[in-house]
Amino acid sequence: MFPPTRVLDDINYKAIMIGFPLLTLGIITGAAWANYAWGTYWSWDPKETWSLIVWFIYAAFIHARFTRGWVGRKAAWLSIFGFAATLFCYPGRQPGSVRAAFLRQRLMCGSSRNDRKGARTWAPALFRLQNPDKRILERMRRAQRKSKSVF
Repeated sequence: MFPPTRVLDDINYKAIMIGFPLLTLGIITGAAWANYAWGTYWSWDPKETWSLIVWFIYAAFIHARFTRGWVGRKAAWLSIFGFAATLFCYPGRQPGSVRAAFLRQRLMCGSSRNDRKGARTWAPALFRLQNPDKRILERMRRAQRKSKSVF
């Protein structure tokens, strides 16, 4: 019914060897985006923390495979554990959170790069109601002070 264990182990290894660099790239680019959007690379929220945990699990898989020669059942269980952690990490936030983060960024920066007033005038009041995160509020206050000094 299933292919031989050797074939399954080889498919598992190749999938992780393709996925691990992509996960690494995703974490790095996500940190760069977070720095642009929120002013910090890493804030230890649950989504970031679990993505780091998943990264460590798959790094342990690759390390165990290269140094200890783990193949077969041991490697399969470690990859199943990694996949379960990935499934746990994936819905770490509500479905609209990426869209909400994008809208927060657009509200903080105005509707375009050249827009000095625009959304900045009403965004701080909106964010005090929706998101009391101190870093975001401080960034908006700085942007508002900067826009007042220009005009």
